[in-house]
Amino acid sequence: MANDMLKLLDKLNIAETDIVGWSDGGIIGLDLAMRPPERAKRLVAFGADYDVDGWDNDKCPLSPAEEVNDPTPDYYKRLAPDPTHWPVFHEKIIEMWRTQSRYGVADLGAIKAPTLILAGEFDCVKREHTDQLAKASSGGREEIIKGATHDAPLLQPDVVNPPILNFLE
Repeated sequence: MANDMLKLLDKLNIAETDIVGWSDGGIIGLDLAMRPPERAKRLVAFGADYDVDGWDNDKCPLSPAEEVNDPTPDYYKRLAPDPTHWPVFHEKIIEMWRTQSRYGVADLGAIKAPTLILAGEFDCVKREHTDQLAKASSGGREEIIKGATHDAPLLQPDVVNPPILNFLE
């Protein structure tokens, strides 16, 4: 997916950009900021892991989309061009979560952009993993959103957006 984003940036003649991503989008942001690092001006990643071991399966089962209160299926069905594609999309996402990402701390050191790592207090990503991600990124800063979960960007944008906007100013 990061390769697709790089191709899009090239097509749009965007040499350098700020990157903001949540969950899988945050992982894509990490990937974009690592290769080539000069493309990223600033990076914000919310609820991103850099290795599959960072996901807390006790807090959030590998298939959170099957949880009763998970907004993801309804969100997808409202916004997708073909809402009936949900089962196929869901299976592909589950496989991706089982196998990706697999970066090491040394890989993260390639990130040169100022970086804001955000997570919910009750995020699905292990807190020590989030801490390590912030420390490994060059110029990394960490902020934990009190009372928030992994879905805070979707469910609580009024709480999540201000630190992002402040960082990007």
